[in-house]
Amino acid sequence: AVGARVADGCRALQGLRGRLLATAKASALAAPGSALGEAESYYASLKMVKERIAFDEGLPFQLVWFDSLMNNQPVAATSTELELSSVLFDVAVLHQSRAFAFASSSVVDELRNAAKSYQAAAGFFSLLSKSPPSIPEVPVDLRADALSMLQVAMLADAQMVFLRVVELSKMQEGVIAKVAMGCVELMEKTAGWARAVKGSRVSEVLGVKARLLRGYYAALANSYQAMACEKSHNMAEQLGRIAAAQTEVYNTRKMMESPGMDSIKGSSFATDLAEKLAKMSDEYKRRKNLAEKENDSIYLVVPMTDAPPIEARVSV
Repeated sequence: AVGARVADGCRALQGLRGRLLATAKASALAAPGSALGEAESYYASLKMVKERIAFDEGLPFQLVWFDSLMNNQPVAATSTELELSSVLFDVAVLHQSRAFAFASSSVVDELRNAAKSYQAAAGFFSLLSKSPPSIPEVPVDLRADALSMLQVAMLADAQMVFLRVVELSKMQEGVIAKVAMGCVELMEKTAGWARAVKGSRVSEVLGVKARLLRGYYAALANSYQAMACEKSHNMAEQLGRIAAAQTEVYNTRKMMESPGMDSIKGSSFATDLAEKLAKMSDEYKRRKNLAEKENDSIYLVVPMTDAPPIEARVSV
């Protein structure tokens, strides 16, 4: 009777797994919500089967997944622990995919939903990092350090989306500057975790992007703070903030030309960022010239060189 229950449980697992893989392959990119529902249903069924049937010696067949951080290297185990963790990992990725579909929107409600999906992905990565699978060799993408990296990266994505929300909502420039500094803080954390995950091409690329985006958002934060200073007629800090923004743009553009950037060379990310930085450079030069003329004719102040740090407002 016990043997029959195990056999029935195994057949049920294989059937559910096959349906999940078929759905995920067909709709993960086009309709991540559908694949997400299938993955969550499979996870619940898998937990129920595991609780009702004791697989003390492992399953009589191997369950194969692919390590997303190690060039999709196959990982196989007979333990349901790997299966449970891998399905949760996929749930996180599907939340990320759903967020990505709306992250470039100009509709505030869609952006808010994207931020929530990124936060959900971060939550699942965090959950996994606290309960890794009990198997002899844990895949790189299920290690605590890699999961912490992915968690912070998702929070950084959510913060970037939230920045778009406050920009479109036309909030005060000082508030937008603080949210942009929140992006800087999370990019620094992402880059730090990426350095800790050794031997992964994915983590290397993520770290490079995070370091570059840190400079981009630092420039943006100083630019918005300069606008706030202009409205309050604080010419000394306005000039200092514009100069700081110019420095961040210059340093980020130089970083893009360094040998360590080979992993993103020629990518759409690099092309888009280079275009944005070029526009920022021209804009900040124009604003600096106008501010200097106004200072020479009215304020006659020395530009601030030691402006206090902009408070980072992490909203995710």
